[in-house]
Amino acid sequence: MKKYILDENSKLIDKIEDGDRLRILREKTANFLGKTFFWKIDFVKINYTELMLLSDMLTNSERLFLFAILPYIGYSDNCIRYINGRQLRLADFQEISEFKKSKIYGILNLLSGKLIVVKSNKKYFMNPWIATRGSRINKSLKNLFGEYFVLTKGKKWREIEDEQEQ
Repeated sequence: MKKYILDENSKLIDKIEDGDRLRILREKTANFLGKTFFWKIDFVKINYTELMLLSDMLTNSERLFLFAILPYIGYSDNCIRYINGRQLRLADFQEISEFKKSKIYGILNLLSGKLIVVKSNKKYFMNPWIATRGSRINKSLKNLFGEYFVLTKGKKWREIEDEQEQ
């Protein structure tokens, strides 16, 4: 079986230098990587299966609100904020979702009761079982959302072994 040596950007290299960061891959993997490129776009990851199961339990307003705030999920901590780090306030939620203040209060209360969006220390957090940004999440989120019943697993998050950490 042929092996290919690629650099950390998945490019074939001719010469191996001491200190190079290399990966040894199968030929099929090398062929696949040769047909793709690294996507340097900032994006949010959605747990499609969990969201689809949860969707039937949400009102139209809750679904619209969630869709509106997805771009504001912070890396690893899932704090809902602007890219500059400023936390979103109710007035910001109003502007983003175009709902009235009283409607925002109601939606946030409903989502909080369902452990989808929770307020803690004057900050709002998105449940990482629904959506997240980045490849790692802060362990404190398990404490914050531990009672959330994970539909795809059939039990509360606090009862699930930390298989995602491995």
